[in-house]
Amino acid sequence: MKNSNHSNYILRKRFSEKDDGALIPDLISLQKDSYKKFLEKDNKENQANSGLTRAFKSFFPLSDLNKTVTLDFVSYRFGNAKYTYKECLQSSRTYSAPLYATLRLIIWDDADKKSIKIIKEQEVFLCDMPLMTDNGSFIFSGIERVIISQMRRAPGVFFDLEDSKISNTKIYTARVIPMNGSWLDFEFDIRDALYFRLDRKRKMPVTTLLKAMGMSLEDILKAFYKQREITFDGKNFIVDFDYSKALGKKFEFDILNSENGEIVIPRDTKITKRFLEKLKSTSFKTFVITDNIVHSFVLVEDIANSKTGEVILPVGTRLSMEKLEIIRNFDIKKIEVVNPDNSEIGNYIYETSLIDKNTTQELALYDIYKSIRIGDNPTRL
Repeated sequence: MKNSNHSNYILRKRFSEKDDGALIPDLISLQKDSYKKFLEKDNKENQANSGLTRAFKSFFPLSDLNKTVTLDFVSYRFGNAKYTYKECLQSSRTYSAPLYATLRLIIWDDADKKSIKIIKEQEVFLCDMPLMTDNGSFIFSGIERVIISQMRRAPGVFFDLEDSKISNTKIYTARVIPMNGSWLDFEFDIRDALYFRLDRKRKMPVTTLLKAMGMSLEDILKAFYKQREITFDGKNFIVDFDYSKALGKKFEFDILNSENGEIVIPRDTKITKRFLEKLKSTSFKTFVITDNIVHSFVLVEDIANSKTGEVILPVGTRLSMEKLEIIRNFDIKKIEVVNPDNSEIGNYIYETSLIDKNTTQELALYDIYKSIRIGDNPTRL
């Protein structure tokens, strides 16, 4: 046991048999080793697997719009630092070394890249790469700085709700945080339309994002809502009764059997399990579309004139008795529809599509680009 008197009043005793210095690890070895493996400045054999090489290969090869010229990355090397880190501290300089990269330029005879016309390699100077000192720090303009690990949000999907500042309602939001890349936010407005934001920029209808991913309005409606078929029997428009979603519901109108016109389900009648079993035993399958029912159906396909090919009713049109009369006049026997109002997820996607002005994937991509790069007009290819 060793005694050490560090104060005039308190006698400190240490019971350890080892020196204190042996208990303290090298706390900056992790940062020094990590940056050393990233650069591989002095080990050319390991440069092919270094982090700097992976960073280069994430951008290369580069090609022009016509795909006739290709610029590829070959290798890199470091020059000697002009000043030591002590000299940089004294003369207000940056402690760095020049970085050179060998690039390969290939000119192809055609865009298919089947034959090479010209190939040339040349070493070019890229930049001065900051070097790390033995203390694990960097020196910029004579000032010593260190890298501090910061907290970051874990990647995933996060849901939240908040009180609306305009109305006394709740606004539901969702945020998608990727491992790398832009944050994606989803939010409802007071009218229950669903919007999204990229990196907290201007909000846009969520259907714009779906269209930018290659989905048409027809694909969107079919993906979120169950598709149904309306047939014309020469007198009435009829549709299949959905038993899977009828339990526990009340209809605000009478449900008429398409075979005999009788009322099968009176209005405001709650459909219980017992009532549903009794209904199945009567072999009831289809019902007649009346004025009270028709407005809940939306077209998922364009209705066109079979003779001229002209679109009579476009996809996304909400039906009415007048529109059904138009379909009857053109002798169309079957149409494909969805019922957003009777969907488990609600009619939010359909209602949002009504305020979306982007009709094609190209327009949707341009709109998203302009919201991210404000003032920078996209180039049409």
